Amino acid sequence: MADFKENSPNASAGEKLTNWFENRFPTAFYEYKKHMSEYYAPKNFNVWYVFGALSMLVLGCALLGIGLAKEDAVHALTTGAVGSMTLAVMTRASLGHTGRPKHAGPATVFIYGLVILGAMLRVFGPGTGLPTNLVLGSAGVAWSGAYLLFALVYGPYLVRPSLDE
Repeated sequence: MADFKENSPNASAGEKLTNWFENRFPTAFYEYKKHMSEYYAPKNFNVWYVFGALSMLVLGCALLGIGLAKEDAVHALTTGAVGSMTLAVMTRASLGHTGRPKHAGPATVFIYGLVILGAMLRVFGPGTGLPTNLVLGSAGVAWSGAYLLFALVYGPYLVRPSLDE
């Protein structure tokens, strides 16, 4: 059996919790690091799976009569999970196929931030008490703006020859 890793005396609660899990489930953490957190892709690429879980959580709560409506679970899945994963695949494929390093630069991170903002406004915005047209319009502008910004940033990469040719 592997030796337990010791915490430093000044470790935060998060570090202590992570260490506790790593000591008890070393294979799970190794596989997570191997396939998810250290995968050669933009660092925030794997976070988009959270929207799938969020949509299922919202749907489960809605079916129990807690919190948001069932339609909000659909919007979490479509605007959040599908929208952000589509952008993640588009950015990674665009970088890879044009011979550029698969690294999320500041513009790409901003694109991801816009699509996340749009999804969050669409799912949770109507419950804020703000005018519905304002919230949904803002969600649409943010979400659509992410795709427009993708076209503006990545379009020039895609119409020029690849760097590795």
